[in-house]
Amino acid sequence: MNLNEFLIQQVMGQPLEDELIDNWAGGHQGLFNKVDTIAIHCANTATIRCLMVYGHYLNDLVSMACKGDSEAFFKAISIDRTVLTLPSFAAHLARAEFYGDKRFMIHLRKAVKGKPHENFLVHQDLRVMLQCMSEARMLGELTMSEADQLFIRELKVYSDGEGDSARSLMRFIQRWKQAKEDAAT
Repeated sequence: MNLNEFLIQQVMGQPLEDELIDNWAGGHQGLFNKVDTIAIHCANTATIRCLMVYGHYLNDLVSMACKGDSEAFFKAISIDRTVLTLPSFAAHLARAEFYGDKRFMIHLRKAVKGKPHENFLVHQDLRVMLQCMSEARMLGELTMSEADQLFIRELKVYSDGEGDSARSLMRFIQRWKQAKEDAAT
């Protein structure tokens, strides 16, 4: 069973069996067909994964890529390969193919494999918490001692390792904020 099957099972509260799929009644007042439900689920899964890995929503990465950010282009592809069907992504790919851009194709192959650089695989829970706090406008004036208490001591989304963990955490938060500001411009 893959991750998507497992999550669909959890959402529907029942085992995912062919009989259940074949007898899908459309959810709330029959509004959704099977394809709608699976597409929404896959989009939500990709968005959450993107937030955890890169600290951005998938639509933000797509927007950044459309503005010329090639790093965001490959990050978006590594999360959801279907973004290649977007007109701006397809045009970017077509240009690279037309000009024989071997470097682009190497990066594309890596992105299509869907394996982000291991640096992005640490602090996934922290990235989600920072996004939530940012959206709730609670992150603005967070002090080092408050960050230490919340993220290290209570939530344990940042390890209390050797050295000054609180200072290291604040550097991470500042880099995260700066990346958000850069993406907004």
